[in-house]
Amino acid sequence: MAGKKGEAGKQTTGHAGGAAAPAGGGPVTPEHCIAEACKAKAARFGFCAPHLDQYKFGLIRKDGKPADDYDKKLTHYQDYVARRGGARKVA
Repeated sequence: MAGKKGEAGKQTTGHAGGAAAPAGGGPVTPEHCIAEACKAKAARFGFCAPHLDQYKFGLIRKDGKPADDYDKKLTHYQDYVARRGGARKVA
């Protein structure tokens, strides 16, 4: 069955809402850490190095806000940092 007239040769970009891809072809990352109240330069995934550790541990969600069970995870994270041999300074 044929589609609507005029749509036969149309190609889609695969982006939601017709948004164009970034000029460099890669994802756009923020310049500063996305964690709340942090002004440090972003290293990976939009987080600075100390907040990236907290994100990987589950203290921070990917939008930069604290996790729902932050208090419970914080004690485990502090124990982990103490065993690891030191903490990185959080900006």
